[in-house]
Amino acid sequence: MELRRRALRVPDGSRIWLYCKSPVAKVAAVCNLKAMENLPPDDIWDRHGHALAISKTEFDDYLAGRDIATALVISDVQMLRNPLHLDAIRRLKINFQPPQFFMHLREDCALTNRLKLEFA
Repeated sequence: MELRRRALRVPDGSRIWLYCKSPVAKVAAVCNLKAMENLPPDDIWDRHGHALAISKTEFDDYLAGRDIATALVISDVQMLRNPLHLDAIRRLKINFQPPQFFMHLREDCALTNRLKLEFA
């Protein structure tokens, strides 16, 4: 389960590469987007609070001021055998900056191809 303050334009079934921010700074896992739910925060908490790794207070603080929030229901989470460090990512994609929210990767780019190798 992933929680977002705003909706994504990503179709169900999409593969999502999970980037761990600094100090880890690596793509460490991959998963599939099973479904996306755009609901009032209280509804998301009622449905998914048990699956979130945050307290109700942290949840409320994160979504303060939002009428609608997004729950990404993910499946098939798998850790990469060799997580891809930020330095390696930048060698494959010049001027890469870790996304603050979400980044779409083309199917045929060098970074996507390398990530697929780490997952295979």
